Amino acid sequence: MKMKKWIIFSASLLVSLNLSSKELLKDPSFEENSGKWPLPKGYRIERHAGRNGSAGLVYTRTNPKEYPLPQVMVKLEAGRTYEFKVWIRVENIKGDGASACLEYSSLTGKHLGGLYLKNVKDNDGKWHELSGIFTAPENAICKVTPYMRPGTTGTACFDDFSLLPKEDRYIVYATSDHNRIGSDGTLELMLFRNNKPIPAKEKIVCCLQIGDTVLRKPVRSNPIQFSVPDAVPDKAKCRITLIEAATDHIKYETELPLAHAAADSIPGGCEISSDGTAVIDGKRFMPLGFYCNVDEKNIALARSAGANTLLSYNIMWGKYGNTGGMEGIRKWLDLLKKNDMKVLFSIKHLYSDKDQWNGIHGGSAIVESAVKAFRNHPALLGWYICDEMPASMQDKLTARRRQVNLLDPCHPTFSVFFQFGELIGYSSGLDVIGVDPYPIRKSAPEKTDMVLVEYAMEQARKTGKPVWGVPQIFDYTVYENAGRAPTEQEMRSMSLLMAGLGAKGFIYYALQDLWSKKLPADHFDRQWPKVRSVVAEMKKLEPFIISSHPAVELPVHCKAGKVRAFQLTSEDGGKAILVCSIQAGPSKAVWKLSGSWHSLHGKTTFDGRNAEFAGNSIDSDVLLEK
Repeated sequence: MKMKKWIIFSASLLVSLNLSSKELLKDPSFEENSGKWPLPKGYRIERHAGRNGSAGLVYTRTNPKEYPLPQVMVKLEAGRTYEFKVWIRVENIKGDGASACLEYSSLTGKHLGGLYLKNVKDNDGKWHELSGIFTAPENAICKVTPYMRPGTTGTACFDDFSLLPKEDRYIVYATSDHNRIGSDGTLELMLFRNNKPIPAKEKIVCCLQIGDTVLRKPVRSNPIQFSVPDAVPDKAKCRITLIEAATDHIKYETELPLAHAAADSIPGGCEISSDGTAVIDGKRFMPLGFYCNVDEKNIALARSAGANTLLSYNIMWGKYGNTGGMEGIRKWLDLLKKNDMKVLFSIKHLYSDKDQWNGIHGGSAIVESAVKAFRNHPALLGWYICDEMPASMQDKLTARRRQVNLLDPCHPTFSVFFQFGELIGYSSGLDVIGVDPYPIRKSAPEKTDMVLVEYAMEQARKTGKPVWGVPQIFDYTVYENAGRAPTEQEMRSMSLLMAGLGAKGFIYYALQDLWSKKLPADHFDRQWPKVRSVVAEMKKLEPFIISSHPAVELPVHCKAGKVRAFQLTSEDGGKAILVCSIQAGPSKAVWKLSGSWHSLHGKTTFDGRNAEFAGNSIDSDVLLEK
C-alpha cells in the first residue's frame, strides 16, 4: 500500500466559506485578494504571479522545518462527486515539491481521508494542471489545502483552483463475485444514487432484461433480490434499467455479464459464499497472511505464524533462482502449493498501453496472458487488481474486473482502498473489497485510537461486498520521518474489530517492512513474535469468523470511552465474544452475560449475570464459552 501523507488540521489556519454558486471556492484565481484565503507565514498573493500574468498565490520556504498550511473549509453535499483542480508552478525546488489536497475529517476532528494530487517538483518554469475526483462523505468537515511537502524548500505558485459538483451518479452492481447467480437462482443487487441508497419515495422501478426475460421490482431498500430463471445461460448479459414509475423516464442503464454458481469450477478454485466467505473445494477458508515478496524466507515465516496467504507485488517480476518470466512464476507458485500457501496474484499496476512484460505490450494484453497462464494453478487464491486507485479510474477498474472475471470464472478479484468514504463508487469493479486503515503513527499508545478502523469497516459494510481487512503491522518510520510500531495489543485489537464488523480475511501490511533499513537492527526480532502471536490468535478464531452464522453485536453500556462487543457462533455451536475499545483513554463497558466464559486477555470479569470489560485506548479481549 502506498503511504499517504496527511495534513494536520490543528496546525493551520481555516476559513469557512458560504457556498452560493456552482464554483464552490471563493476567489479561486486570487484576483479579489479580499481575505478569502488565509496567508500564514511565507504565503502571499502577488499580482502577475499567476497564469497568463494574473494574480496568484505564492509560497516561499527557506527553512525546511517550517510547515504552514493555508486551509479553506468547504461545505459539500454528502454522497455527491466533485472534481478538484489547481495549477501549480515551482521554482528552485529542493525536495518532494508542492501539491494540493482536499481532506475530510469527522465532526470531532478525526482524519478520515482525502484526495491528494500528485506533487509538482520539476523546476521547468511550466504550469502544471492537477486534477482529481472524489465523493464527499457523510458527517464530515472538508478542507482545501495548497502546500509544499515537508522538508522541501523553494517557491511554489498556485492559481485557478476549481471545485465543482458533478452530475447525479447512479451506481448499480451485484453483491456476488463474478455477478454470480446463486444456487437458489437469486441475483442480489445494490442500487445507489450519489453513494446513497435510492429513497423508496422516489418510486423508481428496477428492470432486468436477460434475453427475452424481463423482471421488474420497485426500489425500496438495499439489497434488491431477483429470482432468475434456470434457463439463463452462463455468461449471459443482463440489462439493468432504472425507470421513474410515474413517467417511464429512464434514469440509468447498465449491463452486467452474469455467471452461475460453481460455473467451470476447478480443484483449488475459490468462490465467495452468499455470506461473504471464501470457499475452496467446498470448504470455508479464511485468507490469513501478509503483503510481502514471494521468496523462501517469507514463505517459511508466514507458515511458522499459521498464515495461509501471501500478497506479492513482485510475483510477475521476480526470478526463481535464475529463472524468470512464465517459468519462474510457475516455479514460485509450485513452491507455494508445496507449502500449502495461497497467493493473491498482483496485476494491480497494469493499466497503461505502454506497459511491457515478457515480450507482451499493453496492460490488458499482459493481464490476459498472465490470467490464462496461471488461472488453473492450485496455489492461486485470487487476482489483486487495484491498490488505492484514484476515483478518476473507477471505470477502468470495472472494465479490468470484467476482463479478469470472464477469463477466470473460478477466482475472485480483490482491491484495497484508503478512500473509505468512496467505497461504493468502486464496488462495481471488484469481487472482494479491502480497506487499509493505519492508525498507529507516532502518538503514544495512550493517545491513539482506532476510530479510523471502525470508520473504514463501517463504510465497507455499506457496499454489501465481502470484506478482507488489511491491518497495520509496520512502523510508520519506514514511510515518514517519525513513527512507531503498533503494539501486540493494538495489532490484535485492530484485527478483532475488523472481524466483529464483518471481515472474513486478514492480509497484514507488510512483512518486509519489519526489517526495513530505516529501523533499528533488532526491530524484526522484537516485533515478529508479537505479529506471530496475533496471527496465531486469528487462526484460532477462524471457525467463529467464517461461520455461516452472522456476527451479532451485543448491547453494551459504556461507562467510559467507546466499547463494541460482537458474539460469533461457530458451525458446531461454540461461541466467542470479541470486545474492542475504540477511543483513546480509559474504557469500561458492562453487558448482560450468563453461562461460563474464559477471558483470553484478562480484560473482562464476570459475576454470573453480567460481564465487565476494562481497557485503555486501543484495546480488546476475547471471551470463549466454556
